[in-house]
Amino acid sequence: MVLAGHRVKLFCYDKIDNAPSGVEICNAEPILSMSTFARINRYFPDRAPKITVLQFSDLFRVMLMKHGQGAWLDTDVYLIKRFKPSPAVPYLAREDFTRLGVSALYLPCDNPIIADFDMYIQGTEI
Repeated sequence: MVLAGHRVKLFCYDKIDNAPSGVEICNAEPILSMSTFARINRYFPDRAPKITVLQFSDLFRVMLMKHGQGAWLDTDVYLIKRFKPSPAVPYLAREDFTRLGVSALYLPCDNPIIADFDMYIQGTEI
């Protein structure tokens, strides 16, 4: 992604010492508080077997859009040229001919999907 000319941000909750050259380390806490993960995983901070963080990552990537942090691309997405979505148009990855995915995602910050996710995160039962 860096080689394709993108500004790449790696959001994390702990210190990262070995990020690739050109990758900007950013604090994840202002995007989605670690306390949200504790609400999702009743075993937090222990990592119990069969507990997944997939839901948390989906919430996190949508909250990035809320905070205007650009497009989300999974680390296994390979770019052969620059990806520059229109700021007013939502983008979703196509998994196959019938399913959409979120390995590549962009939502304008005023998209109603973001409001739905935000309401869910702030709700009493997550």
